[in-house]
Amino acid sequence: MKPCVPWLCAVLLTAFCAPRLCGAPDAGTKGNTPEAAKDAMNDYDAGLALLKANRHNEALAAFRNALEKAEAVKEPVGRTVASVAANNAGNLLMLQNKASDAETLFRRAVAADPKHALAINNLGVALLKQGKTQEALQTFEQAVKTDPRQGLALNNLASLLIQAGNLKLAAKHLATSLKLNPKNQRQTLLLTARLYDKADSKPEAQDKLWQSLVNTTDGSPDARLHLACEYLQAGLFPQAERVFNGLLKEKPEWPEAQYNLGRLLVISKTDFERGVRLLTTASSGSGETAEQAKKFLADIESLSKGGDPEWKAADAKKKERR
Repeated sequence: MKPCVPWLCAVLLTAFCAPRLCGAPDAGTKGNTPEAAKDAMNDYDAGLALLKANRHNEALAAFRNALEKAEAVKEPVGRTVASVAANNAGNLLMLQNKASDAETLFRRAVAADPKHALAINNLGVALLKQGKTQEALQTFEQAVKTDPRQGLALNNLASLLIQAGNLKLAAKHLATSLKLNPKNQRQTLLLTARLYDKADSKPEAQDKLWQSLVNTTDGSPDARLHLACEYLQAGLFPQAERVFNGLLKEKPEWPEAQYNLGRLLVISKTDFERGVRLLTTASSGSGETAEQAKKFLADIESLSKGGDPEWKAADAKKKERR
């Protein structure tokens, strides 16, 4: 069973810049912020407040005003305000499906601040939305080069590399993203699922691919257990099952892997009997995992009597989303 990974969840991720600038440090040539820069900051902050209130058209106008005023300021503070204002205006245009107009604004953001990696990433998204795939790829590469910790750019670049079949390099970028960008973890894991699907279906080929991924992290059993649990939580059962099985080959008596693989096999109906056996083994010990396994077995018993355990309802919701 192949997982359903929505394309827009796997690529085309942009983000707003949200720092408030009303209290920005003095940055004028004589230690004083120019009045024009202060006016631009006020418009920018007004845009943030309107954005928070979901008044997008008014926020767009405020960011545009901030951009025009800031671009007229020669001091560095003007370039900073211009870049973040242009980035946010571009994102609002992306929400309106105006990728070409957004591209223009993202380019102004990068021109004002060439080190603004988030704006560079967003420029790549706008290019990709217009079908300019090769230019988008180069732009995402530029964003990662500018800031190796830029999680959205790492993921967007990896997605295009997966599409192009460059799986080893994609795995390297995803591993970096997993390590450095926990806020984007779920989206990164969905991409690693796509990476597995793109790989040759032969187990040995996927094993090599997995190794290229873990080689850029610590590759520890705990890290892989966490990865598999995230797959399971996202309803990506084949990927989770592969990792859990690999862990049990290394550590056959590990209760955490037994419990998680057991509940996966039960929920997915892949091998109900083996799942129950693993859960029973995991429940025979002590500690939190044993208690979780006992509860799950009790839920199975309840289900057999017409009950509706929580995990069954959660599984149904996942199927609806897919």
